[in-house]
Amino acid sequence: EGNLDVYVVYGHLDQISVAAGQHVAAGVQVAEAGSTGIALGPHLHLEVRVGENSYANAVNPALWLKPPDGTGTLALRLLTADRRTWDGAEVTLFRVDGSSRVWAGELATYQTAGGIQGDPAWGENGVLAGVPAGDYYVFAEVDGEEVGAEITIRAGETTFIELTTRE
Repeated sequence: EGNLDVYVVYGHLDQISVAAGQHVAAGVQVAEAGSTGIALGPHLHLEVRVGENSYANAVNPALWLKPPDGTGTLALRLLTADRRTWDGAEVTLFRVDGSSRVWAGELATYQTAGGIQGDPAWGENGVLAGVPAGDYYVFAEVDGEEVGAEITIRAGETTFIELTTRE
């Protein structure tokens, strides 16, 4: 799609230590978490917006962050046979341990009417971050149909998988 502007929005901050447009190196503290705006307690609200600085352009920030040491990120696209995304589908990740599978995590695919969009570079409709490196089986049951595939999560990387149902 060419070059798109990227905006990073930090919300609910108590004290800001940098100026807009300032170059900040990794590891530099930019602010302190707070509870400004509509917040029940101190926390950081992080948004990444691609293309335009609006909530309608928010994408999953996990795809823009370095995974914690020893972990990776799973980006998933779950589609119908005619290439429409499945909204709110539950996807389960199982760790493959020899001949057995052990539950390792879950995600729900994005809602089309929700605030988060697929990232223009990935086109995903679900993300699971902080997954320990290793071999996994990704599984979804949608309208009684089961789809799945084996994948390998590598430390420090994003693994992308596309699953398509027959309907």
